[in-house]
Amino acid sequence: MIGKANFGFQVKYASGDIMPSGKNIEFTFPQGNIDFTSTNYEWLTVNGTKAIFKAQGAVNGVSGYTILISA
Repeated sequence: MIGKANFGFQVKYASGDIMPSGKNIEFTFPQGNIDFTSTNYEWLTVNGTKAIFKAQGAVNGVSGYTILISA
């Protein structure tokens, strides 16, 4: 399938927190009928200029999905 996908996220550790927080991860791919929205963040690691984080969420309203993002 060919098409445009869009995503956005904002994740950080607030001072003293052990769990990351931020705005919901949004990933949409209309041509594939995929709409992912996060429900909670699990972890975030940062090493220099690289970051990886893991979150749980729902695809098209059905929960039980995991997303792993590396930036």
